[in-house]
Amino acid sequence: MASPSHKTLPTSLEIPYYSPVIRQKFKPEVHLGLPTPLQETSYADVDYHFNELKFAARTSAQVQERLQSGKSTPNVLPEGWPQAIQGPLVWSGSDFSDESLFVYHLTEEDKQEIRAALQHFKALGKIGKDVERGSFPLSNLGGVLAQIRDDIYQGRGFAILRGIEVDEFNDADLVTVYLGLTSYVAEVRGKQNYKGSMLIHLVNVSKAIAVENAAHEMPFHTDLVCDVVSTLTKYCSGSGGYPILASAWTIYNELAASRPDLIHVLSQPNWPFDTLAGPPAGEGRRTPGTPGLTEAQAEALDALHAIGLRHELKTSMQRGDIRFVNNMGLLHRRNAYEDRDTSDPNAATALAPRRHLMRLWLHNPKACRALPPALRLAWGRIYYDSDRAERWDLLVEDGNKELFAMPLWDDDLYNPEAPDAAQSIEKIFSLAYQQPQETDVLHHNSIFITLVFLLSQFSRYFMRRRFLPLDSTTSSTPIRPKEMASAQLQALDPTIREICSITGVAGVSVGVLRHGEVIYRESFGFRDVEGDLKGDADTIYYLGSMTKGFTAEAIGILVEEGKVEWTTPVKYVVPEFRPNDDIIYEHSNMIDLLSHRTGLERADSFWAQSNNNILLSREKGIQTVNQLQAVTPFRGEYRYNNWGYEIAGRAIENLTGKKYSDFLSEKIFEPLGMSRTFNNDSECHGAANVAKGYMAFDNAAPCPVPRPHMAEGTLMNPAGGFQSTINDLLKYYATLMKSGNNQYESGATSTPGSPLKQLPGRLCEPVRIWSNVDPRIAS
Repeated sequence: MASPSHKTLPTSLEIPYYSPVIRQKFKPEVHLGLPTPLQETSYADVDYHFNELKFAARTSAQVQERLQSGKSTPNVLPEGWPQAIQGPLVWSGSDFSDESLFVYHLTEEDKQEIRAALQHFKALGKIGKDVERGSFPLSNLGGVLAQIRDDIYQGRGFAILRGIEVDEFNDADLVTVYLGLTSYVAEVRGKQNYKGSMLIHLVNVSKAIAVENAAHEMPFHTDLVCDVVSTLTKYCSGSGGYPILASAWTIYNELAASRPDLIHVLSQPNWPFDTLAGPPAGEGRRTPGTPGLTEAQAEALDALHAIGLRHELKTSMQRGDIRFVNNMGLLHRRNAYEDRDTSDPNAATALAPRRHLMRLWLHNPKACRALPPALRLAWGRIYYDSDRAERWDLLVEDGNKELFAMPLWDDDLYNPEAPDAAQSIEKIFSLAYQQPQETDVLHHNSIFITLVFLLSQFSRYFMRRRFLPLDSTTSSTPIRPKEMASAQLQALDPTIREICSITGVAGVSVGVLRHGEVIYRESFGFRDVEGDLKGDADTIYYLGSMTKGFTAEAIGILVEEGKVEWTTPVKYVVPEFRPNDDIIYEHSNMIDLLSHRTGLERADSFWAQSNNNILLSREKGIQTVNQLQAVTPFRGEYRYNNWGYEIAGRAIENLTGKKYSDFLSEKIFEPLGMSRTFNNDSECHGAANVAKGYMAFDNAAPCPVPRPHMAEGTLMNPAGGFQSTINDLLKYYATLMKSGNNQYESGATSTPGSPLKQLPGRLCEPVRIWSNVDPRIAS
């Protein structure tokens, strides 16, 4: 479906999980309240992949337990559930003698009609994401696609359109063709993650050498929120990776006939989900603290999978396949695959592109089955949330086989036809200042954050304009080795200076890492305007809210040491924390504090003056936080709150018996050699090369302002009291990224030689750059 034209929208990270438009449309569903906490129980030993031996042992143990306890097994279905389902979605793989029953091969006439439809659409002057049936005319092929639509929604539930000439189109045109064809089946497209990504690239991103070309088997599953999941195969794997389907209707019928007790288990609303900032479940591996499955639940899932294996249908895959699967009636999985044949480094397949599928979540409101209230809310957020911006990315691979994303289409923000760079800079700057500002005045830190935002936005425009022209006629990927990336950043020096001039930034230092190496390090402007003193990579700046990342990491170190858990209730660690909201008091844990999801009001004006004086003592601060009101439901949405980090700092001191800053120095800064990182006003002020604080007038003239007074012993120190340099921060972030990758791929929670712990669940964007805590860790 066409997206709103020339409308600047916030990203998903700048609005609540359920945006205002969704809250208004689905009021009853949004306010369903918190689930009843699960009773403590022993959890089943469940593997990610189906284990037939464990399934047999689990079933036998369940039978023995029932016999010993005298409990009866339900031998009838839950009330109102059918004995069997009838319809074309009931099938077994053996019902299909060959693929001609569900594969449609494009003829040369079909391909010519697609080319003509693409040219017709481009002549309208639109960009690909706006394509729809009316702007992509297919007078003959449209009838075939209508039949495929009926097969998906009313028939067997799946179909393959085979024969798209992938190499004939550049990336933008290929996606336009994909969207144009799928619009005849289901025209509404969904946002597939918190970033608003409309097009997901399915590709193996493992960097571990031992498994570089391996992608393990995936078990049966459905995608989260769509009535049709569609994929376009851009590249196939070297071997394996074939899609496999099973009918959920067939599985239900067999379970209903042989194990009605498991239908009871499956139908209960007490299944745990690993959540990302709220329902529905997010992506990624299961995180620590999430409740496990009971033995009955594990047996039910195993039974479902075992029946699916007996009735599954293995399908072939070719480049240019467009696959449609009814996500409400079928399960899908794939077998393991290898991207490239590495046995012979000289073989052609050794350099072949890796397996690459592009995925859409599609919805046809006229053909889709009626949705219950809970699913109406989920579908609404994915398909009809006009408050969230769309994101369309192109995935490219550089000369080091590293994948990175670039914007697929230029919009009014990244306009490649802009007459000059300054026009785009001014436009980006004006958009940045539409964002909510902190209550304190702009000093070096907040100006630095603004500049980083501007630089990141403009660099996307710059890269797109210089290195990825839309009129490219080939699908070859650009090569961006270290030297080219460094040169591109250096080419932005004039742009950064112009941003500083437009915004009134007195001075800023910038550092960029790539593969753990510093590829760019530069300073602009002055650390002291009146003294005509320039800054450099050793200039000390106030970090402000970037301090929160250190606080979160300190909690992670304590989790690793066994002194606390991510799910430990705050009331047991900081007994003086007694908010007047009973739910917040009883259930708040460390993750709730660090992920800004307690629901408490922000109330920064209670403690901070515009001249950066701290109004309250720490004693008065805890009394104040205990009187704050909840303004959003507990764990209902992300709501930025400094008070959570003040409480987290107290937790660190209570657990260690040390000052907050002493613990961080001992565990993080000293091991990393961060010798110019301070948390003490007098110590910092005694150092050389310290930046003054400035704000900007409307005419962009810098005006000196007092430096922040947060430091050791003051209120809100753990939320924003540290000072550091670009050189020190580059040491920290190089270790953070290296350790994070190591821990994510190894499944460990520590890295040899690194002081940073518990990183795999904490490198998550939804909680912003300064908390580094993934709310999936606890639910």
